[in-house]
Amino acid sequence: MSDYDPVEPGPAFQADWAKWQKQLREWRQAYDEWRQVLQQLQEWDEKESKGIQLPSIDPNFDVFGVENILDIGEGEPLFGNFEYE
Repeated sequence: MSDYDPVEPGPAFQADWAKWQKQLREWRQAYDEWRQVLQQLQEWDEKESKGIQLPSIDPNFDVFGVENILDIGEGEPLFGNFEYE
């Protein structure tokens, strides 16, 4: 037997956890939608061979200056080139 009671999350934690889960779902959805756009562009490029310029990572991009992580330009989310770990 132990001399302590198990710790259970309180209502404030539960509310914050629910908000985090909702935000995470939104980010994953944005990521999946962006990947679909890139895949469609690649398919069109292969079919039409017009040399569509796909977005690329700019090494000098200032991530701290981004106002909206879901759109850093042309609809691309900040995490658009990330991979699932």
